[in-house]
Amino acid sequence: MKNKLIGKQITYAVHIILKDGVTTYVYLGSGDWSRKSGNASKLKRNVHDNKMLQNAYNQEGSEMKFEILGVCVDKVEARGIENDYMRHFRMIDDIIVCNIYDAVTTKPYKKVLNESLVKEIKILLIEGKLSNNQIAKDYGVSPCQISKIKCGNEWKNVQV
Repeated sequence: MKNKLIGKQITYAVHIILKDGVTTYVYLGSGDWSRKSGNASKLKRNVHDNKMLQNAYNQEGSEMKFEILGVCVDKVEARGIENDYMRHFRMIDDIIVCNIYDAVTTKPYKKVLNESLVKEIKILLIEGKLSNNQIAKDYGVSPCQISKIKCGNEWKNVQV
């Protein structure tokens, strides 16, 4: 199944089931297939951005399950389905939805970076005084975009 999903948009749920077997935390998301391993990896390394989900995962005896809720045509459809599932899970007793905000179906926070701005961002990353989240907020982009710049996955050609 994995090979069929590579390059496709998916809507997914990360379930954390506590030791009591009743209380379940759920985090809904959407994106490409790599998001699946990214969420699991961050939880295991204790660095997930969603602190409520991370704290639930860290409880002794908790169990993590990953569920694909849908395969979508594009990001807008995937985020719409993500929002539908958030509303659904919020109505169920003993399920705690960890998402703080609804999924954004448009990208008003995005702006096109240029070489000059990327140089500034790379300098800030080298200095290490600000978090990726703070830099992203200051430049009006997502923290994921800052991470891609930091790791050299995007804007490799820009040198500082």
